[in-house]
Amino acid sequence: MGSFLSASKQQTEEIVAGVKNSGVPFLLVSRGDGTIGGGGERRGEGMAVPWCDQLRVLCHDSVDCKSIVDDWKVGRRARKRWVGGGEELVTRDEVADMVRRFMDSENGEVKGMRERASELRGVFRAAVADGGSSDVGLDCFVKDISNQFRAS
Repeated sequence: MGSFLSASKQQTEEIVAGVKNSGVPFLLVSRGDGTIGGGGERRGEGMAVPWCDQLRVLCHDSVDCKSIVDDWKVGRRARKRWVGGGEELVTRDEVADMVRRFMDSENGEVKGMRERASELRGVFRAAVADGGSSDVGLDCFVKDISNQFRAS
């Protein structure tokens, strides 16, 4: 879900329970108070850890790339529901259902998402490769900053 997810404890519990209930292998990283992550413990089909190298995980061949829902059309927006305490949450049932649908290789919508994600992976890898747009942009940025320090 990304490095900047800020969710309530109740929402986090729903997400964790939904992913576990999906029966699909998962990797859960929680850098918060440690109540979800822990020391690399296995939980059924998945693993919970306090830290991981996100880039290595996202570049692994077994991981589908999940990006912007509306522009790249390689993901799906979760539906929130009102629950006790007046909080709107994505329920564990919703999470489990979404995970199952994403992992269903016969689902036509998912096939299209995977094809687009594969195309985007090629574009992104080319951008960060030597001479790629991100590589060149970062080099220019570093040179510009270095020149500003020299001028000071």
